Amino acid sequence: MLKGANLSTGCSMMSMDPAHPKTLYAGMWDFRRRGWTFRSGGDSATAASGSGLFKSTDGGATWSELPAGSAGLPPKPWGRVAVTVAPSKPEVVYAFIEAVPALNALYRSNDAGKDMADARPQPEHDLAAVLLCEI
Repeated sequence: MLKGANLSTGCSMMSMDPAHPKTLYAGMWDFRRRGWTFRSGGDSATAASGSGLFKSTDGGATWSELPAGSAGLPPKPWGRVAVTVAPSKPEVVYAFIEAVPALNALYRSNDAGKDMADARPQPEHDLAAVLLCEI
């Protein structure tokens, strides 16, 4: 079972590899709404965040976190994480990661999440307002 790192973290998006249905990816989002505002990620820009990107190869019985700050992913803290597997080529995984400005980006893996790379055509563009849709 995948459990949030703290009480304000929950699953923001899941995706399944259609070629290997026991392979799952999950974005976890540390989010808190208050009456006058909300926060995405930790309590401040430098505070720890429970957000993360996870992978399971046994149908969700166990999960491994894809490491932030290595394998092409930005360092934490993160906010919202969205993830999807390309149905036409399941080894391709996309993850939109809300990070500090300039690192908000769509990341792409061509090897089922082992290595990720910034997929923006112009990396200097901030993608904080990107919306991932599944058709």
